[in-house]
Amino acid sequence: MISIVIPCYNCETTLETTLESAVRNQGSFEVVLVNDGSTDHTGELCGRWKKRDQRIRVIHQENKGLMAAWKTGVRHAEGDYIVFSDSDDWIESDLIHRVENVAEENKPDIITYGITMNYPDGSYEYQGNHIRAGLIGRKEIESGILPVYFYDNGMGTMAIMSGRCCKAVRKELLLANMHLLDDRLSIGEDDVTSFALILDAQSVYQIEEYFPYHYCRRKGSMLGNYNVNVAREFVRVREELHKIAEVKGYGYRDQIDKNFIENVLLVIKKIMVDMEYDPVTMEDQVRQTAGLEEVASAFHQKALCSCFGRKEKLMISLINGRHYKLCAFLARTFSKLKGISR
Repeated sequence: MISIVIPCYNCETTLETTLESAVRNQGSFEVVLVNDGSTDHTGELCGRWKKRDQRIRVIHQENKGLMAAWKTGVRHAEGDYIVFSDSDDWIESDLIHRVENVAEENKPDIITYGITMNYPDGSYEYQGNHIRAGLIGRKEIESGILPVYFYDNGMGTMAIMSGRCCKAVRKELLLANMHLLDDRLSIGEDDVTSFALILDAQSVYQIEEYFPYHYCRRKGSMLGNYNVNVAREFVRVREELHKIAEVKGYGYRDQIDKNFIENVLLVIKKIMVDMEYDPVTMEDQVRQTAGLEEVASAFHQKALCSCFGRKEKLMISLINGRHYKLCAFLARTFSKLKGISR
């Protein structure tokens, strides 16, 4: 059986769509809703859906955050494999059937697929993994995936996208790694989770050209709230990744540092693009971000930065030289051309 785990927090306006898409699926599955201390009517909505469909289970807990919520869902799930969904997105009606078939035929530890990015204007784009289709065994994971897991000569070239919602994972593998995952992480928690899982996985199955998870970008989320505090969170993420690498003997530690530089570049780009209307605040936030000890150190490591493209290296050079206004102009230009984007 497959379990769909959905953490829920103050999502009364979006949860209906998510659940409608989940229950349309065919196959043997359950839906585990974890109401993480919602203060709106989310808990009541979960209860109504439980009465409507016997495949839905609801767990209520005090607010502990996203990581803790999905962990609770996994512990209570009865399925052999866990599929994740956020409470403001939706999944296609054949996802569970496809996952079931792959699980029965190949029994991999992780099943991966792509996502569809849905934008407010009705447009969409596909985002996929950078691994071959089909079953990949442990030897190929070690030789072909782990050495380039986070970065393979270009922004956005992570071998397997970090999101929980673009993979189905064997429950036993999740349970075995939960103790390594810090509940306090509020950004980058999927990076840490997926990294721990791939280091233990004996096999991965990539479903070719399949994008069943719909990530819904809304106007509010598109504006974002990027500032120096986001960069500080990515400092914590890098620390957690290095801890996991140490525990599991991961031999490509520069991959983690390249991932950190990529994340910080994306933070700075977002600050520069989204705060165009307030250049004084924008420059202050970029200055603070670039001034973080960990960021400054990473941006001055030539060996790490040399692998990035010309646009990224130019941005790093301008930031190191404190030419923030020129860098902001270029960042906005690159953004329009989709030069630096996930």
